[in-house]
Amino acid sequence: MSPILWWICALLSCGWAHEGAPDAAYEQKKKSSEATMRFANVDFLSKEETLVQVFLYREPKTGMLVSHEKREFVLQQVDPTAKTYVMFNGHPSRDSTKPYFALRTALFQEGPANIFFVYIDWTKHSITFADALDLAESLGQHVGEILISFEVQNPQFIAHCAGAEVATSVAKYLNGRLATKVPRMTVFDPYITNRTKLNFVGDFADFVDVYHAGIYVPAFPPIGTVDFYPNAGTEQPGCQSTNEQKTFLCHHRRSIYLYTESILQGVNALEANYDLGESNVQVLDEPRLAPFGHSANPGVEGVFYLPTFGQSPFLMNYF
Repeated sequence: MSPILWWICALLSCGWAHEGAPDAAYEQKKKSSEATMRFANVDFLSKEETLVQVFLYREPKTGMLVSHEKREFVLQQVDPTAKTYVMFNGHPSRDSTKPYFALRTALFQEGPANIFFVYIDWTKHSITFADALDLAESLGQHVGEILISFEVQNPQFIAHCAGAEVATSVAKYLNGRLATKVPRMTVFDPYITNRTKLNFVGDFADFVDVYHAGIYVPAFPPIGTVDFYPNAGTEQPGCQSTNEQKTFLCHHRRSIYLYTESILQGVNALEANYDLGESNVQVLDEPRLAPFGHSANPGVEGVFYLPTFGQSPFLMNYF
């Protein structure tokens, strides 16, 4: 990793883990504890609290804010015959919602849908990525109660970066309360450490499809039922520029755009192997093919590679 990119990541608090001196570790632990205590007794649906806001979308552009006061009205808007999705934005908050507009648009083009969007304003509340890991359990309980209160049934969770940590905690909470698993968990660009809750995501979701698209070098190991590594999960074509921050965000969001295109354009990916020693992805000599993205098959497990173009449309059915 280049020194410049390291500093960009540090400034954005996107989650690279570094071993620090004991004093630094103590300060980080203290900071995380303070962050947890700061929101320990907050009603996340109250009008005064804006750390977490949940919106229901019945069309791509405009969502209605979910609140206790509007419960009956919101329930009337839910289409019981439509697919239900619960989306979680990533970290940092700034511009993290932009790719989801395109994703909502494609899902509504596919057919009727109920889309609950869980927006977590990490930036406004000065929550670092490390804080997000510590808060995920608490946030998961609050969001889980919201989904139970609003009778969200058989949802597909779709989560990006730190949002995937919260989504996993939500799935864990629902599993404990309702003794049921989330049918599908879709994870974009996860950051994996020994502290991450994503290591256990398969315990709380029936099918987990994961997309590694180049923010972390080397690419992280697979954690899902099926893990896709576009362009080997490292640098994404078309993301290079003289602006390091722009390059960083381009890589970080690319997996969402690739998934979005797959909703209306079916493509196949090639079976590959993730080499733990080299931390890289290599296509097998006689690979199976697997549907990529939205049409991913729960019956096909493993690691898969997909080459893409550097600009939209990114996907082409090579195989």
